[in-house]
Amino acid sequence: MAGRTARDALEQYAPVTWSIGLLQAPAEQVAEQLCSWREEIGRAVTSAALPSGLGAAIDALAPYTAPWTREVVLGTNGQWSAIFDNSAIGGDPTSSVSYLAGRLRVPGLVVLRTPYRPDAKGARHSYQGTAFRLYSPDPVPGARDGNGLRSVDLIQDDNRWHFGAWGEQQEYEDVARYASRRVRDRFDEELLRTYCSALGADYLADDFFRGPSYLIRSHPARGLRNAGSTFAEIRQSAGLPPDWPESPSVPD
Repeated sequence: MAGRTARDALEQYAPVTWSIGLLQAPAEQVAEQLCSWREEIGRAVTSAALPSGLGAAIDALAPYTAPWTREVVLGTNGQWSAIFDNSAIGGDPTSSVSYLAGRLRVPGLVVLRTPYRPDAKGARHSYQGTAFRLYSPDPVPGARDGNGLRSVDLIQDDNRWHFGAWGEQQEYEDVARYASRRVRDRFDEELLRTYCSALGADYLADDFFRGPSYLIRSHPARGLRNAGSTFAEIRQSAGLPPDWPESPSVPD
């Protein structure tokens, strides 16, 4: 479609794409180590190459299950590879990124971008927020999650905005913004994108999710808690209206 942007594509595949896992390594290497890790924890694993592009990668995740059984590793136009999964709650690559950063000896990054939805009350991912979470290849003394190097979060929950910044401040951060009088002005997606771009991971660049891509299927020994949900069902569970991503104005 003419004029279609990377943001349009990400919103088309929400809520799966609200959380983006990134590792600074080639997709083939990330997929190989992901398969090895899953086998080591007792899962039966298969892998296959996919057509390039975000759409083909996300389409390959269905059905959506608890726990997750499918992950895609998607190469980008830079040094980073993205990870998405088929969790029935919409996907959360945090544990995979944190572990693989250490295993691969590379930086890891989790990008969270959950927008305002008027129908989200009581839904999964009902909060609105933006988060930047950077992981080190090495353990970080005092880190809340082992190797978490830096976290900057702005989350709205129960109609209140909450801002937090933990860990080692990075040279590209606009720390003056963190002192803004209005809490919701302290961090936003524009600033999130600036931080990611400083690391060479501009997820909103139109050619970012270029490929190659790999699908990893792994089956937990204890079986699944549900038979699997469709993409339409997890969108409904996340409070997305039928016409999404045509979104209303965000209230203060």
